[in-house]
Amino acid sequence: MRFTFPIIFLIALLCSVVAAQDPPPPVKEYSATVWKEFKSAQGRFSIALPGTPKEEVGTRDTKIGKLTMHYFDLETDLGHYLLTYVDVPVSPTTPEDTKAALDSSRDQALANGARLLLENDISVAGVVGRELLVERNGFILKARYFFIKGRLYQIMLVLRPNTVFSNGKPSANPANYTDLFQMVSKKFFDSFKVTE
Repeated sequence: MRFTFPIIFLIALLCSVVAAQDPPPPVKEYSATVWKEFKSAQGRFSIALPGTPKEEVGTRDTKIGKLTMHYFDLETDLGHYLLTYVDVPVSPTTPEDTKAALDSSRDQALANGARLLLENDISVAGVVGRELLVERNGFILKARYFFIKGRLYQIMLVLRPNTVFSNGKPSANPANYTDLFQMVSKKFFDSFKVTE
């Protein structure tokens, strides 16, 4: 049986982020002292952020029932840092199911006109996940998502193209990434840990 899973991907946020001029360097993300570990005991995770995120909880009816989403959102002059998690009633258990769930998530992220720039399989604490770089409505979304013990985690960074790409033009070539984007991405995404 092919495993499919409806993901509430926050790519719609790209439509609601207010466009602004580039922040004048240096943005606070350059300073190592503003990056702090944020922990959620209920979420069973920790992650480094350049500030304290706002937490919200919402429910959504899906094909597999009503799901409760937990959102952590931090907006800075540079962009949006987002982390969501949701406990799912049925989680993928085989490599085939996991791949199908990750593919379904990607397809939903791209369903409303977003353009996929880059896609990679990743591993977080030995768990297979997916990383995407997507362009939509003049913004760039970098996202990682994966299932761990019946829970879907999504980690996202939403930025303007000229913050991500040295020439300001969306591209699949990582050689075009700005130093700032590489530094912020590494600090944010690589710091994620699942706790017990």
